[in-house]
Amino acid sequence: MRMHPGIFDAADNVSLDERFVINASHYPDIQDLYIISNFLITDYSSVIFDFMLLERRAAFYAVSSSCLLRSAKIMMRRKI
Repeated sequence: MRMHPGIFDAADNVSLDERFVINASHYPDIQDLYIISNFLITDYSSVIFDFMLLERRAAFYAVSSSCLLRSAKIMMRRKI
């Protein structure tokens, strides 16, 4: 798990089952984390596009479908 840079400090207060989840919030380079990860779950971040270049599966955690669609439209305009 890697928290958003704006809330890294909150990552220290999250309780995790360390058998299944590693808190990598303070790890400096997200690209290294892409390499060792098999799957990405993200909010509406554009990191999904970087991760998918590795031809690995990824999913959006969508709070609502309208927010997801609005964010996807914004990201697609940026990438074109």
